[in-house]
Amino acid sequence: MFLVSGFWGLLNGAVLNGTILLDHDTLNVTIKVPLGLFNRQPVLHNLRSKIIYFNRKGERKVLKAKDAQEVIFQFENETIHLVSKPNPFSINKRKPRYYFLKLVENGSPLKLFIFYDESTSNEGMTTEYTERYFIQKHHGALVLIGGINFRKIMLEIVGDCPQVAQKIKSRAWRKRDLELIVKYYNNHCAPSRILN
Repeated sequence: MFLVSGFWGLLNGAVLNGTILLDHDTLNVTIKVPLGLFNRQPVLHNLRSKIIYFNRKGERKVLKAKDAQEVIFQFENETIHLVSKPNPFSINKRKPRYYFLKLVENGSPLKLFIFYDESTSNEGMTTEYTERYFIQKHHGALVLIGGINFRKIMLEIVGDCPQVAQKIKSRAWRKRDLELIVKYYNNHCAPSRILN
């Protein structure tokens, strides 16, 4: 079923204007974005390791995540930022594979990302993707958020802000409130906000 829907998603893709940020250059291109068969939304897990784009001459190119810093495009009313990062689950830290992670909240000091983690089952016949959330504080390492350690991990990240820490400890804010937590922390608790 996945292969069929993935195939149809590619056939039913959109071609959107976008921007590719490289180390020393910026490219304005047209990006091929696969859409879901039924919901007609971007299938971002299909863009996690490479992106197909067309340059100004109309030539088809393939961009691997390791070769870019960020890819930006607009779909309907949402500006989508895909940021190149080393695989957060990589065993080989010296030479990791790079993937595009969706940037959900681009604040300071916290950034919130979604990584589309791939797993196979039924002896490789079925591929599933799970959204894994990561927070990056300042320019530090990506920290996986979720599971039974949610409160402990979040308190390590935002525990310096009493308002946020209290809401997490009391379970008023849970994992489903992750975007709200990051936005609130960036807007009310970041050191530059506290000094003002």
